[in-house]
Amino acid sequence: MASGQQREYELGHETPGRLLTRYSVPAITGMMANGLYNMVDTLFVGRGVGTAALAGLGVCVPVQIFVMAVALTLGVGSASIVSRSLGRGDRERARRSSGAALMAGAILSLLMTALGLASLAPLLRFCGAAGDSFGHAYEYLAVVLLGNFFLCFAVIANQLVRAEGSAKVSMIAMLIGAGMNIVLDPIFIFWLGMGVRGAALATVLAQMCAFVYLLTYLLGPHSLLRIRRGGMGIDVRLLREVLAIGSSSFVRLSGGTLLTILTYRSIQHYGGTDVHRAVFGLFMRLQRVMFMPLIGTIHGLRPIVGFNYGARNPGRVLRALQVAAVRLTMIASCEFLLLQLLPATLLSVFLSRRDPNAAAVLAQGPRIIRTIVLFMPLMGVQIVGGGFFQAIGKGVPALVLSLGRQMLFFVPLVFICPRFFGLGGIWCAFPASDVLSATLSVAWLSGEVLRLGRVTARQLAD
Repeated sequence: MASGQQREYELGHETPGRLLTRYSVPAITGMMANGLYNMVDTLFVGRGVGTAALAGLGVCVPVQIFVMAVALTLGVGSASIVSRSLGRGDRERARRSSGAALMAGAILSLLMTALGLASLAPLLRFCGAAGDSFGHAYEYLAVVLLGNFFLCFAVIANQLVRAEGSAKVSMIAMLIGAGMNIVLDPIFIFWLGMGVRGAALATVLAQMCAFVYLLTYLLGPHSLLRIRRGGMGIDVRLLREVLAIGSSSFVRLSGGTLLTILTYRSIQHYGGTDVHRAVFGLFMRLQRVMFMPLIGTIHGLRPIVGFNYGARNPGRVLRALQVAAVRLTMIASCEFLLLQLLPATLLSVFLSRRDPNAAAVLAQGPRIIRTIVLFMPLMGVQIVGGGFFQAIGKGVPALVLSLGRQMLFFVPLVFICPRFFGLGGIWCAFPASDVLSATLSVAWLSGEVLRLGRVTARQLAD
């Protein structure tokens, strides 16, 4: 494991393209593994329980995303402060920011568990649970909510260790969680006959294992942050900065929660069935895996940009941004081709031949997916914009760009389009919002790139 001084030197001197690869590959690997165990849940539940259970798991996604959004708000916000503080050589500020985020995460996670369990049935109905899917959703979420504390800690800690340059530690933590879930899923679902409750229990136990590993690292000698009991207090001033920077992550993910809820409710309103809910739920899980390389690249970009922005090296900041934008666009384009060419194959992986609704899902699903991802290649520029502004500590543009796709564009479109095109209008709202959001991101990024370019030119002239 590289020493703290070595990691700081790499962030400030190694070629940005090579450094982005070094930091993003472990992040992508870990996130793909993390996404894999969500897919494994879906795979085992779909083949072992049926389409109604798949629809139930899909309805639970908004609640899970909301919990993740709270954790990422704290994690991304504190990670930005950590990167920029390390770039300026201020380790103490980095440690205090980390402690404040972890303590706030512990308090909020327990609060969300208590509120969620106290209002579980109305919460699921609000999310669009109906028919046979309701009972499966209730069984699953009642267990998953108990793991909120471990999930929040792991999400925040992963952001912090990436910010200090320990991308491999984050990767190992996610591999541990994914591996445990893959091992435990068949035991609980099939061998013990626990169904969706078993899938939820496997997820919680996997999160506990990742929590133990990350806590051990942050308390140990290899971490630049070296969390201690006395450093776990909530510094209100730092916490305000954490929330201001991280709020765009909350908006992006909670906006995704709202997007999912509105879509489910629109499906119900415009005559959709459990088949349509199952198709959309499967797509959302496929999309979460597809997003892993995109988000992993951003996780690799943030510490590079944050450190060099704090060290007042705009040339390296711009080069890292350029490399990331190209890579994200290439990844999104490859994923677009996969979803356009093989949607039925991807859906069939999760379906049992004995399921009476499987044929209907395969008949209607490909057309729906092809419509939703029509402008997926534009996702690269959307994601890089918000991540870049988070890294340099500019909360307002990060927030606005994160609001773009889900809140500013998708919400009105999902109300307007179905009025003219019925159920099909729901799916058309996705590509339309992608085009509008990408346009906004390009406009805002262009202004910041020009500003940093002028700073670089002045530095070269001096």
